[in-house]
Amino acid sequence: MTLGADIMNDGLGSVLADKRKKVISKYGIDVSTLPTKEELDERTRVEALKKVKLQKQEAWSTWNLYPAHQKIQFDFSKWKPDMQEDSSNAKELGKKAYLLAKRMKNETLNVLFVGAPGTGKTSLALAIAKELGKHTLFISTAELAALFDTDLKNSPDVKQKLKNVENAMIGIDVLIIDDLGTEGSMRFKNFGVTEKMQHLMYRVANGRFNFEKNKVARTTLITTNNSDDELN
Repeated sequence: MTLGADIMNDGLGSVLADKRKKVISKYGIDVSTLPTKEELDERTRVEALKKVKLQKQEAWSTWNLYPAHQKIQFDFSKWKPDMQEDSSNAKELGKKAYLLAKRMKNETLNVLFVGAPGTGKTSLALAIAKELGKHTLFISTAELAALFDTDLKNSPDVKQKLKNVENAMIGIDVLIIDDLGTEGSMRFKNFGVTEKMQHLMYRVANGRFNFEKNKVARTTLITTNNSDDELN
């Protein structure tokens, strides 16, 4: 049976080779410019990886928690120092953030953005994430706290959403936690919301750290309006 299969394959190969010659001749194709089988396989592999990456990002993006549920995007081309009160300082900050993003393409780091409201912390965090070109998740702590404020016992859908959000926060390549500390000053019906948030942040922090190698496993970008004392 093996011999018969070989004969059939040889016969089929001859037919295909003949047809290939006819097509090349008919259309005047320059065979020297045709990709090799290896090149075609590599193209297929790259395209497949792109598709998987896109599908994965679409799956992750389901769990973004944007302020007021409005998607926000930003990149370095949109950074306008003249729009800031201290334009020279803003220009320097933009440059530092850009250089930091370049560095983070080869080094996994956590970054904390501290400053008054409106100074561009969130914008620069988004710009760095965009520059890295990795799967990114945006979490507004106010929106996250609002989910915790729900009556979870009678809201199984919200409870499941919180689990999904937490899993995404742990597994995503780049996590942006926006306005950390804001939730601590907000009023909620369930007084345990802050404690629950602390427990979640603790689990997320642990999940994003490689204890075996004692280093950061995945990038986390955190923005806050609070001082060190206020955060404590």
